[in-house]
Amino acid sequence: MKLYLARHGIAKPKEEDPSRGLTEQGIRDVDKVASFVGNMGLNIEGIFHSDKTRAAQTATVFAHYLRPTLGVHETDELYPNDDIDVWVNRILCSDDDPMIVGHLPYLNRLVAKLVVQDGSKQLIDFQPGTIVCLEDGCLGEAAENFSVKWLLSPALFA
Repeated sequence: MKLYLARHGIAKPKEEDPSRGLTEQGIRDVDKVASFVGNMGLNIEGIFHSDKTRAAQTATVFAHYLRPTLGVHETDELYPNDDIDVWVNRILCSDDDPMIVGHLPYLNRLVAKLVVQDGSKQLIDFQPGTIVCLEDGCLGEAAENFSVKWLLSPALFA
């Protein structure tokens, strides 16, 4: 199983846009990363995101290039400070390759829990628009130990 985790692109300040949608730069950054990843031949089951505008916009850009078999879905328990164990359990019960578009510090805690079983560690520098691929370490058994397979940041495409 592979798990794809992406942080939303650069968001507008709340004073400029109360819903904090993506900036033009944020859209361009996500588009660069998503178009590159789209050429990798990934088989994404579905893209899941919070109800925040910036996460939904980021998920839509990725979906354009990745064409997930089950589409794009707004879902619960992905806010910055939500309980990561909800999604850890969903991930561990899945055989497919989902993508989650989320926020900090949630993504940092989720990666740390899956890779080193300690959600308080910071293993990845999730800049806006960054995507990380995790892969489970098991063959046919319950996935408990993931490893970082690759990471792409918009800075790589500057």
